[in-house]
Amino acid sequence: SVGLIIFGLHLFVLGYVAFLSKQIPKFISILLFIAATGYMLIHVMNTMFTQYDTMISIIQSLFQLPMIAGELGLAIWLLLKGGKHSN
Repeated sequence: SVGLIIFGLHLFVLGYVAFLSKQIPKFISILLFIAATGYMLIHVMNTMFTQYDTMISIIQSLFQLPMIAGELGLAIWLLLKGGKHSN
């Protein structure tokens, strides 16, 4: 869980850099922020508040789709548009 908290921090920084970029769509950076929040919240709760298993499951269900969409959205955007010069 500690590694995934660090991964969440990484996604937060990546979302911030994507938000500042003029080339990356803003919805991808917003999804990255949501994914970062999800990773950090879920795994901090897994580490420190293990007695709230049902709450953790609910939060994980709520954040699951935005987490997948943020990571895959950035990966697909990088494969299709990333690194290409816009004319």
